[in-house]
Amino acid sequence: MFQIFVVILQREIKLAKVNPLLTHKTNNIMKKVYFLLAAVVIAFAACNENSPSSGKKGSDVKAVVNENYVAKPFTVNAQGGKIVFSQGNLQYNLSGKAFVFAAHQYDIVGNDNKALIDASVETDWIDFFGYGTGDAPTKISSENSDYAMFNDWGENKILNGGNAANVWRTINRDEFHYILCSRANCEKLRGFGNIQSFGGMILLPDNWVKPDGVDFLYDGYLNDQEQPQNTNFNTNSYTKESWKLMEAAGAVFFPAAGHISWQHLGLQHFYLGQVGENAAYWTSTPEGGTSAYRVAIDDYMGKDYYYDWSHLSYLSSKRYDERRYHFCVRLVKDAE
Repeated sequence: MFQIFVVILQREIKLAKVNPLLTHKTNNIMKKVYFLLAAVVIAFAACNENSPSSGKKGSDVKAVVNENYVAKPFTVNAQGGKIVFSQGNLQYNLSGKAFVFAAHQYDIVGNDNKALIDASVETDWIDFFGYGTGDAPTKISSENSDYAMFNDWGENKILNGGNAANVWRTINRDEFHYILCSRANCEKLRGFGNIQSFGGMILLPDNWVKPDGVDFLYDGYLNDQEQPQNTNFNTNSYTKESWKLMEAAGAVFFPAAGHISWQHLGLQHFYLGQVGENAAYWTSTPEGGTSAYRVAIDDYMGKDYYYDWSHLSYLSSKRYDERRYHFCVRLVKDAE
């Protein structure tokens, strides 16, 4: 954009110098400069409305607190323990070496996570992480053994999450399973939807009260016997404005942000994909020495990629994947 601006400015100056009849234009050049620069700034800001930064390496770290989101409790065990979810997915700034939460629940880095596997990618943000890489968020290795130790991302300072160490933690498998399948009225407090056409999973807090002006159709098919039916990312649709009503009442959105996995077939390499189609969110629970449990999110009408349909469902929180995969992280903290 700025290159275009410079070309236009050079043209104006050249015209004023070459043609005496146009010398009066020199008096207006600064006005044109002002308006052109203003237009560039406005357009640039519009293109980056939901981005964590300008995207370029070396850019300033922006840590926005979502004042509209009201974190409300979710019960995670039979003893009544409760947690609240962070305002958005965990993100990491490569140049600033800083963790932040996404400014909005629907914000993702998406395909720019390719910076992890391709040094030529000019971006400064990631939100995919190998298992337990709180101490080394940019770690990328094809060996599962390189992810042997779990280092919780929540042990770090998170700029817009209190900016203090050990405020947050990673939810474990049993806690997430309890939220999905065991807490009171669980079948009415989970579902799928989209915000501005981007799909994901929606979870509602224990004492949910639906706000006026929006609807929510729940998914009642997640249990140990039944298979999911008639539910997908189009079941509940919200604009960014109508979603504000939902999150002010405590609704939590897990965007189908994609993943980085290991391509086993043919030439073995890391693969980034499925952005907007599915996602997986790490739990802290390991499985053996090479795998760990994750919560899988998929559009029922989309591709069956990760999920064992005979065990729970596509929302399964009791399935696991290789630790070298890079998934999303949504941190929690214990409710007071």
